[in-house]
Amino acid sequence: MVERAQRLRRGEPSAGERAMWALLRRLNQRGAHFRREAALGDWVYDFAWLHRRVVIEVDGGVHRLPEVAWRDAAKTRAAVQRGWTLLRYDAEHVIRAGDSIFEDLRGRFELERFVTTPGRHRRPALPANEPHETPAGRTSDPGDRTTPETPETPNAARDGREAG
Repeated sequence: MVERAQRLRRGEPSAGERAMWALLRRLNQRGAHFRREAALGDWVYDFAWLHRRVVIEVDGGVHRLPEVAWRDAAKTRAAVQRGWTLLRYDAEHVIRAGDSIFEDLRGRFELERFVTTPGRHRRPALPANEPHETPAGRTSDPGDRTTPETPETPNAARDGREAG
């Protein structure tokens, strides 16, 4: 399945998939983490956000054929049985109404309204007067005005000498 997903990623996506990927890239700038052609179990889904357990399928005209509709139903059952949410969109609707789909998805996942710097994630604001965990794992008390000890520099630790 993984090899098939890799081949699909290298291949030419449909117009509907290209339009959806453009929307999902905009959502990724706002905190989402969608990827294309994700292999999950025995199926490859058009798009997936693994952490949120959401998959998105973009269905073109061929999906109206009985044999394809039957396969789509099996694919949906497989995702739901594994605890995933599957969202299906008609390809023509994605192409024509991309902005409304974007706003629907942004609201559904409670993503930021404005773009954040790619690769940077905002931390939630902390109340001004409450202790909180620092990146080093120590608790910081806003009333404590002492200066922490200076840690060793990486080179000093590697060379076996003290920082100074």
